[in-house]
Amino acid sequence: MVNKLFIKSWLKLLKLHPISVIKTIYFNFRFLDFQTALPLPFLIARNVVVTSSIGKFILEKDIEAGSIKIGFGNVGMYPESLTKTIIELKGTIHFKGPANIGPGSKLIVGMGGFLTIGPGFTITANSSIICFDKIKFGNNNLISWNCQFLDTDFHKIVSNGIPSASNKPIEIGNHNWFGSNVCILKGTKLNDNNVIGANSTLNKNYDTSESLIVGNPGTIKKTNIKWQ
Repeated sequence: MVNKLFIKSWLKLLKLHPISVIKTIYFNFRFLDFQTALPLPFLIARNVVVTSSIGKFILEKDIEAGSIKIGFGNVGMYPESLTKTIIELKGTIHFKGPANIGPGSKLIVGMGGFLTIGPGFTITANSSIICFDKIKFGNNNLISWNCQFLDTDFHKIVSNGIPSASNKPIEIGNHNWFGSNVCILKGTKLNDNNVIGANSTLNKNYDTSESLIVGNPGTIKKTNIKWQ
């Protein structure tokens, strides 16, 4: 079984740019134990840059070879060959299934941060996830370009002598679509099957499903919608 996975995954390297081949092999064996790394679950594009690597990745045991792609994509504004994808890993990233992290994306996980990415997760390009507490994505979420998910203020804000919490977790359900330039701030909680309109900002618990949420701050404009 291991031999079949090994052959299948390593044959995929023949289709990659030579720099991608080197980065893919290094990345898998740098962050994973030998048996987990052998089928190369990560495919790493040539312009992926790891700025910190003291954290760790957790992978589900049944993740297939080459099913987590980082830095690949064909979005015209952010060509794969010219756009840097950045990973700063000081905490933990848990991949629960296949994922596509498009070119120009940034995964920043601070010390003690825990980022969970469910199966079927896609960032088209140039979006950022900045996790210093907890950010959790359910299954089959789609993120457009120039989006930002941020569970921290980085600095404390004091009101009448009382400091606010600088970090609050973000929890995203299943099958949500985030339009371009969306900003998801600390404390956001979102259920399943929603569409977040372009340029919207979310910052609270949205106890709704199958809804269109738009604006700053985000408000529910339509219900009983479906997207494919």
